[in-house]
Amino acid sequence: MDEDKSLKEKLLPPLGQSVLLQWIAIADVFPIEAFNDLEQGLKKLFADGTNYFSTYSPDRLTDAIARAKQSFRSQSWSNVGTIKPKDLPEVAYLEIGLHQTIDSALTVIVIAHLREETSKEVDSLLKTEFKAEDTFKNGHISSRTFAGTVKIRAGLDYLKKVHLLIQNYLSQYIQGYFLLNPNDFPCPSIRLFTINEIPSDKDKLIEWVKRNSFLDCIGGSSVPRWIYKADKHILFQPIRDNDIFSMSLITPLSDSNNFTLEFSFALNLIAISKWAKSLSDEIVEFRSQISHQFERKSELVSDNTAHLNSLKTMLNKLENLVMRFQRFSVDFEKMVSRENILFNDVPKFLAIDDHDKHHFFKNVVDYAGLLIQHATKELEIHQKSAENLFQVLNLEVSTALLIADSKLQSKLFRFTLVFAAINIILLVFQIVLSIRSN
Repeated sequence: MDEDKSLKEKLLPPLGQSVLLQWIAIADVFPIEAFNDLEQGLKKLFADGTNYFSTYSPDRLTDAIARAKQSFRSQSWSNVGTIKPKDLPEVAYLEIGLHQTIDSALTVIVIAHLREETSKEVDSLLKTEFKAEDTFKNGHISSRTFAGTVKIRAGLDYLKKVHLLIQNYLSQYIQGYFLLNPNDFPCPSIRLFTINEIPSDKDKLIEWVKRNSFLDCIGGSSVPRWIYKADKHILFQPIRDNDIFSMSLITPLSDSNNFTLEFSFALNLIAISKWAKSLSDEIVEFRSQISHQFERKSELVSDNTAHLNSLKTMLNKLENLVMRFQRFSVDFEKMVSRENILFNDVPKFLAIDDHDKHHFFKNVVDYAGLLIQHATKELEIHQKSAENLFQVLNLEVSTALLIADSKLQSKLFRFTLVFAAINIILLVFQIVLSIRSN
């Protein structure tokens, strides 16, 4: 219990300080085929909301989309405008921008600036004392979840709740790669928290991190190895794979309005990298689908014919995925080749314990590049396996149909002989009757 009490104390913010959730930035990626839908969706979003000191113009948005369709520079940003959303009381206003870093896609970055009441919810939660939770079985305690763990879970659940509120609102208007499948591919995001003070000295910062486990409640970490720093901003590298493209920042309150645009450039790279991960996952998933097709192999012609049709459908899906992936990988390679300008507007977050000499967002892009290399090899194997299975089944079905056809012809021939014999007998019988009658 003492250990749990110690953790509960560490999970409180430093005395006299407040931790506020200022904004959540969400990203979605739109391939070039969806540019028109994106334009119409954004126009409806602004039409339904209330202008918020905005430079938004429908004509300017149309021009920005048109330039993106024809652009081969693949390094541009457009400020769409700010809007006070309808039916989203947790949010003060949305700040929307378009990034084009690869030729065939646009990334939409939506920064949801939260209302003061919503911002303070996190601080209230962090200063609340939670109790341990017991699980009972047959009238006895079978397990206990310590209060500190309960608090961490409550903090993360709250962040997820706010994220989903914003994501679900946006999906009513725009549906790119992630918003179209929010359960399978949650939108990449960055959350910005503020606190009154953060030590600027590296050694003092490391000690501050170690004794402030409240960071675990806001998607952060009290382990220095997972923490990167740029100027006065602290970024936490997600530890769990499923959260790797959703991260938290914390910064002194006095600096909360700085670098918002730079963070949107960073989120754009995260979104493209998650798109690479999602396409890679789709390709890996085909491995189990092809294995299933092999298991379905049957000696019955009717089953194999149905199997062949099912395989044709799968091959069409694979062909579509190949087309999308090949285009993306070419664009991604072109993007990386412009590294000298790619990271110009992105904050240079470096590990506070010096274990990593590269800045964080370069690591994110490098990770996406490795995923693409692996997926390319996997894709070649899947294509060959599926095509070979299709050829084998096609041959089996054709052979079976030929055999069935030859058997049918043999039966028809025997039936013809029998029919001819019957006709001959009838003819003889008629002749005999005719002779007798005469």
